Amino acid sequence: MPSLAEMLERAGEYISTYEREASGVVLEESYWQFTGAGDQVDSRLLQSDFVLVSVPGGKGLLGFRDAFKVDGASVRDRDARLEKLFLHPTASGLAQAEAVLWESARYNLGPTKRNYNLPTMPLLVVHPENQRRFSFTDRGSRTVAGRRARLLAFDEKDAPTLIRNTDADRDFFLDGVVSLEEATGAVLRTELRLRTRPGSSHMTVEYEWVESLSLWLPARMTESCEPSQRGSATYRRPRRFGVTTEEKITPPQ
Repeated sequence: MPSLAEMLERAGEYISTYEREASGVVLEESYWQFTGAGDQVDSRLLQSDFVLVSVPGGKGLLGFRDAFKVDGASVRDRDARLEKLFLHPTASGLAQAEAVLWESARYNLGPTKRNYNLPTMPLLVVHPENQRRFSFTDRGSRTVAGRRARLLAFDEKDAPTLIRNTDADRDFFLDGVVSLEEATGAVLRTELRLRTRPGSSHMTVEYEWVESLSLWLPARMTESCEPSQRGSATYRRPRRFGVTTEEKITPPQ
């Protein structure tokens, strides 16, 4: 059985390769959000193009959500605008892509302003440049997604944190569990908690093997934000487009 250090090395190698191979993949996201309790529950369905892009200097694979429908009503023409920006990148074009991410974030249901509710966010934890930020504990083996997996618990220990509120200069520490395929270090499942004040946010992402692309890709995401927000997203219709980028994109906050 590989040691904890060996599993972290495998995960780091996997992520370094994965962010190149998965860059340029587009998924269709259907994302139900709920807020409230009892008879006072509001719901919203966001349908979006979700684009995976690895950018030098970004320290990981970044996900960009571009909503095209809210509760069945179109909010823009579905013209693959993110793909066009990344196919022919410029400094202004990449700034526009960040603006698209925030534009889509405004459709989130509930009072919490956020753009970290992305299935790619937990991948940053095992990125080789970020592992030193965390303490890791071996939780043993179990079967996940039909594979023998090793469960590693993590706890962020250094500030400034990966996710923070820059406007308020507040750090949000992460902890959780990542399930890695024991043989390859592939990420099969992630459970993440974001410790905010006064509550916390939880997000679980499950991956499925996509034979046509030879990649593990997000299949389902569930989230809850205290005290009364929750959501569930599914991902389908994976496809690829060409990407060549050199500019740095700021990771979501």
